Amino acid sequence: MDDALNSQRLKFLLDLTNRVVSKLDLRELLREVCGTIRHVMQSDGVGVALSDPETDRLRIYAFDHPGARGIVHEGDIISEEGSETLVKAFRSSQPVCVPEVDSIADPLASAEGLKSLYHLPLISRERVLGVLSLVNSGENACAE
Repeated sequence: MDDALNSQRLKFLLDLTNRVVSKLDLRELLREVCGTIRHVMQSDGVGVALSDPETDRLRIYAFDHPGARGIVHEGDIISEEGSETLVKAFRSSQPVCVPEVDSIADPLASAEGLKSLYHLPLISRERVLGVLSLVNSGENACAE
């Protein structure tokens, strides 16, 4: 079992490395990374929101969700009113698991038909750059 898991991890790293070296545009690179993570994590979708230096708010840079309803788009600015839990992960520098999406706290995710979320802050040199979000159409996907 360990050999199979190690082999899968190595294949993931090789695939990701090949995608990274072939992409020069940040948005294209993040799309590739999101697609790979979605596949490996067996998630319905993956998004990356980065801090926008012009507005000091989070902006969706990549969103890979084949079953999306089209509510959330790359380039959208996400405020606390749009996703309280995503902003919380960014501000607290801590992962935030949302086993059941609440339409009040996460109206964008709710409108998109998502049932559970897992937000992971992207940290470099003790600074939060953004948030990677795993999204699922089933409830309590965080426990899996």
